Amino acid sequence: MSVITVGRCPVCFALTYLSLVEPHATRNDVEWRTFACSKCGPVKAALMPIKGYRPEIPVPPSKVWPRATFSHSQHIS
Repeated sequence: MSVITVGRCPVCFALTYLSLVEPHATRNDVEWRTFACSKCGPVKAALMPIKGYRPEIPVPPSKVWPRATFSHSQHIS
């Protein structure tokens, strides 16, 4: 297995490597990438776009969630 080094550790200036890739909690077009140092462990994380991501056809807002109607006469006194 080969290790791709990416940048330098902000603590000890040794080479860092990509150690973990996680999906974003609410977005489909980006992912969290964690970089680690062999001496210091995980040292930084970056939010990176996913290459080749093609967004789905957007859903019109009226189809996502029905709008609540509110009338002043509905207030509880």
